[in-house]
Amino acid sequence: MALLIVRGLALVSLLALLLASGPSAARAADSSAEYQLKAAFLYRFAQFTEWPAGALARSESLVLCVLGEDPFGGALSGIEGQGVHQRPLAIRRLGDAQQINQCHIAFLGPMRPDALGQAIRRGRQFNVLTVSDAKNFAAAGGAIQFVVVNDRIQFEINHAAAEQAGLKLSSHLLKLARTVYTSLPE
Repeated sequence: MALLIVRGLALVSLLALLLASGPSAARAADSSAEYQLKAAFLYRFAQFTEWPAGALARSESLVLCVLGEDPFGGALSGIEGQGVHQRPLAIRRLGDAQQINQCHIAFLGPMRPDALGQAIRRGRQFNVLTVSDAKNFAAAGGAIQFVVVNDRIQFEINHAAAEQAGLKLSSHLLKLARTVYTSLPE
């Protein structure tokens, strides 16, 4: 019962973050504000994702990595150290997809298409929640894609990709997604 209340409060926090201040709350007016909001989304995605026990045993922290170019600047510092599943959130910036096994969540910044595809595949092998704002990311097999629609940040989910990675996404998160893909590309 307490777990349901905590999850309910987290969902209310997510909705409040997105909606409470009206339309301006989710505006992507400038890059700094956009990536601060995306950092908050990443933190909430972590709260609404369950990893297999073996994946969590890799580290005492829940590790959020940035691979490729880092568009966040200092925006991730606001969520670093915050508690997620009774673990502090650690931020790492990595050079290539071969290191994705160090991550629980990987934001894939701008990179070559072949490197992006490799990161998506390796992420699934190591129970990593892959997130990006690359065009067609979720349709191509990434787990969560940020999209900007009418100056508002939204997200799409590839539920099949998350399941293949051994991750369980909360039904609350799935309901908030703009689009939910239920199959992987061939």
